Amino acid sequence: SRLRRIDPTDGSVMKSGPYMSGKYFGEGIAHYTDRSGAHRIIQLTWRKKTGFLYTPGLRQLSKFSFQTTTGEGWGITHDGDGSFVVSDGSQYLHFWDDATLTQHRRVAVTHNGKSISELNELEYVDGRVLANVWYSDNIYVIDPTDGRVLQVYDFSSLYRSGNVLNGIALTGVGGELFITGKQWPVIYRIRLTDFWGTARPTPAPTTEQRGRCVREAVAAHESKAKKIRRRIRREIQACDGDADCRAKLVVKLRKKIAASKKQMKASLKTCRLD
Repeated sequence: SRLRRIDPTDGSVMKSGPYMSGKYFGEGIAHYTDRSGAHRIIQLTWRKKTGFLYTPGLRQLSKFSFQTTTGEGWGITHDGDGSFVVSDGSQYLHFWDDATLTQHRRVAVTHNGKSISELNELEYVDGRVLANVWYSDNIYVIDPTDGRVLQVYDFSSLYRSGNVLNGIALTGVGGELFITGKQWPVIYRIRLTDFWGTARPTPAPTTEQRGRCVREAVAAHESKAKKIRRRIRREIQACDGDADCRAKLVVKLRKKIAASKKQMKASLKTCRLD
């Protein structure tokens, strides 16, 4: 498995990342902007409970461990408001904090009172989750607050190859999506004419969500400040009584602590508590 950037106008490969280790099977990816404002790509793997972060240039930055209901990673998307939405082949949508990559809630998806399992490819559009179901030609429109299916689109009239539909992506043009499938030689550009313009308003964060956000921001600052103080103390000890050396390090300490506080305040703004 590896990442590729494809020109959607002609299907040509514009850039390829390096192949992943053979023990990994690459699954869902999503582009998002992290809390520092940097553009990133996140990728899940199928059964190894491991994910990767990349730059838009497809350079791998880091890897992380994750857990889901089935222990697998299938689809992932970002809601633009601090959370990833993740599928794992079960009936659940898992919501992860995009800074800590830990789950803060999950919802079971239902249609007319019945569970919808094998949720696969995901895309977050106008306050709703669009999800494909494994070996289905349908795309389900899901309310992320309670998991109810609001609408179903049937794409069985598209390309028939025996391979499943499982690709959904925004085009960058309002009201349009890219649709494709596993090993399909074509990508369809479609418009859901009765979808746009009926978006549900994004609910305001709950008191619990805001409180968690604040606690995480403060804890991150305190942890960083503790490490800074510990490192500066070691450097001061190495000054061996040199007053100028000690004074410079005290100034350095104050600047680093101030920078950490500034970062914490920026994080608090994302909690809508600024």
